[in-house]
Amino acid sequence: MSGMKLNRLILFLLLCLSFRAFSIVHNDKIEFIIKDKTVKDKSFITMLIKNKTSINYYLPIINSSKSEKWNFMLDGNRTSFFFLQRYFDDKYDHEVLWQSGNCNEVDLKYRKLLDNWKKKEKAIRAKDFLLLHSGDSAIIKVSVNLLIKISDYCDWKILNSNKEDSLCLSIIYRTKNNLLENDFLNKKTIKELKKMDYKLYTDEIISNKVALTLPLTKKLLH
Repeated sequence: MSGMKLNRLILFLLLCLSFRAFSIVHNDKIEFIIKDKTVKDKSFITMLIKNKTSINYYLPIINSSKSEKWNFMLDGNRTSFFFLQRYFDDKYDHEVLWQSGNCNEVDLKYRKLLDNWKKKEKAIRAKDFLLLHSGDSAIIKVSVNLLIKISDYCDWKILNSNKEDSLCLSIIYRTKNNLLENDFLNKKTIKELKKMDYKLYTDEIISNKVALTLPLTKKLLH
């Protein structure tokens, strides 16, 4: 083999190895994949979660019937740590914001929900989280609502959703701060997770987008 051909072969092999290394790094993450082609208000989406890393991770996701309410009631650090975020945007890729009214702790139902969270947070155990072994996948259901009614007086809703022709939805797992693990989880839970060899996944995860089918009445109003 001539020197020139040998050099070309070596260069080609190096390029292949570089591409493979890039692919491994690029795929070394956890992915969210919404399986539904479209989604409706007051429904659930099916989301596939893939751990494509070589590490066992836990995602501190509290995905219960009260999660959407708590997500709008707690401080920013807690909502980012414990809850999935529903992100809506319009046909121009502009974020559609939430608005609220009359939400305060004087409201008895509001206070009761806050008390329920305080009890919940103290009782959280490893089994309450999503535990993903290296290479494993899981499927969860995530509720989708354009109106979150916290009490008779307090609610959160998508701003001007009745004026939109269409909306898109994606699910976001916010970046986590390792320091908050010690602030929000009790020592017993942290010990359980370490014993099972699970680490906190700290990187942001953004799912694919799906179309949100708006009710006919909203389209007629527009």
